[in-house]
Amino acid sequence: MKIGICDKDIGEAKLIKKSIEEWLKYEDELRIEIYSLNEVIFDLEDELFNCNVLIIDIGLRTEELDSISIGKMINQMNSDCKLIYMSDSLERVLDVYETDHCYFFLKKNWKIELKKAILKVCKLNSYMTQQKMIEILHNR
Repeated sequence: MKIGICDKDIGEAKLIKKSIEEWLKYEDELRIEIYSLNEVIFDLEDELFNCNVLIIDIGLRTEELDSISIGKMINQMNSDCKLIYMSDSLERVLDVYETDHCYFFLKKNWKIELKKAILKVCKLNSYMTQQKMIEILHNR
């Protein structure tokens, strides 16, 4: 599983990364990368974005795009990516509903809420991998 963290505060992003590494230390092939908003945009534009989960600060923006716009782009280009939004305030909380996301939390409670979000993502991934497929062959 590849998890991306996109936060304006690199120190907070590193703390989040360290916590996730502790919680998922037995997860096979776990990769966690810290991104700037521009790096996410460039990866999307170059069709290189390949995170299974993106934890993104809702308050990030460039001159043209904000984190909600990025979330919409991810929904269109990589619908399997689970979005987790975080914020310092509830100011833009309703904006997250413009995207398909799996969790939102306030940074002041990040350790508790992020752990819940990661558990939810793990359950969703487990559910998706347990789905069975039946191949039906039909001769005419």
